[in-house]
Amino acid sequence: MKFTSRVDVLLAAVNTASKAAGSRVEILGGVLLKTSGASLEVSATNMDVVIIVWNILVGNKRTVQKNGSAVVNSKTLFNTLKTFAKDDFVTLEGSAKDAVVTLTRGATSVLLPAFEIEDYPKLPDIVAVELATVPSVEFRSALERVRRSCSKDKSRPVLCSVNMKFANGTLCLESTDSYRLSRATVSVPVNSESKIMVSGRDLELLERILGKNDSFSIELSDHVHKWTRFGFGDTCLLVRANEGVFPDVDRLLPKEFVGYITFDRVKALSAISRMAKLSKGNAEMVRLDVGSKVIASLTSRDVVTVKETIEATSTFSTTSAYGFNPSFLEDGLSSLTEDTVTMALGSPLKPGLLYEGNPLKPGHLPDDFYLLMPIKLAS
Repeated sequence: MKFTSRVDVLLAAVNTASKAAGSRVEILGGVLLKTSGASLEVSATNMDVVIIVWNILVGNKRTVQKNGSAVVNSKTLFNTLKTFAKDDFVTLEGSAKDAVVTLTRGATSVLLPAFEIEDYPKLPDIVAVELATVPSVEFRSALERVRRSCSKDKSRPVLCSVNMKFANGTLCLESTDSYRLSRATVSVPVNSESKIMVSGRDLELLERILGKNDSFSIELSDHVHKWTRFGFGDTCLLVRANEGVFPDVDRLLPKEFVGYITFDRVKALSAISRMAKLSKGNAEMVRLDVGSKVIASLTSRDVVTVKETIEATSTFSTTSAYGFNPSFLEDGLSSLTEDTVTMALGSPLKPGLLYEGNPLKPGHLPDDFYLLMPIKLAS
């Protein structure tokens, strides 16, 4: 392998690919440099995700002199490249048999330790079917709505995932940790109906490397390889598909509600955030007394009592009391963006449903929502 590249081009490729590098085994901390024809491929993997960046090295001193592959530590290569000016050109040379990769620029020569190429994991070579092309801005907004409901419990990988459903010109994202449930939709031209589950952590990685790309493609491999590919520009991210069964969201949704309260989201968020901070993350409860007006109250273990009246339009004719986790309620309000939001409430032992805008007609449910399980009030 031997190629010449401008520093900033190579630096950007290494920086992107290395976000998939692992730490469980030393060699997984490396990036694979592979030249073929006039192109350079920079890739890294932690065995669960793969990032591949392609660079076409043609003209303006950027050339491939010899085809081949080498694996070097990603941090070492990145830090070395940063010592050169961005518009410098450097040449890297090495082979599968060499223990080093030589980086040269004029009179400067740097020897970078190289791993045995045979020890590096074989990257998946998949045949994938494109499901949809997704606009980046709308995807980021939808992911922001559902990310908070992903579980952090790694022993429950299904609940750490986002369920992605493609149907009827819509990409639907769903997540739940069994205490709350979020759904957000994006209008996209769908090529074929399908469902995939992707780790919330992997989708956050996708969001980080998307950069300024306006859109990206989502492709699904065959049932043998079970990879999902996200592609944009000169980059692709491969993630392993989760093979579990996501909960039936529609079955969990309330069929009817006792009443609705509509209020200013920012003002309510200010009150609930104050209570969430005072609860100090303990299993305490914010109580909502809902009637012609809404009174939120919290008594913490430190005997701090907070009570606030939330200005709201209510359809309740009599007062009912509901209990919710203050931090989860705060997350729900934070995940919405419009000023006016509605909370649909059933009996005190049924979940509440938060969504943007005014109350919908009975029997109708919003496309995007945040569902929150209640906490039983003391008798």
